[in-house]
Amino acid sequence: MTNAWPTETRLFNFTSAETTGGQNRSALVDAMRTFTGEQLNDEDFQS
Repeated sequence: MTNAWPTETRLFNFTSAETTGGQNRSALVDAMRTFTGEQLNDEDFQS
């Protein structure tokens, strides 16, 4: 049997909150940082 998705596929889902755009952006970058394990800076994602 073959899988439709490769077994190493990882999915990332983020839902914004009812806060400011800046707070949501910061939360998104933080969640991406945790998910990927990479050093991501808020300043690199201006919008």
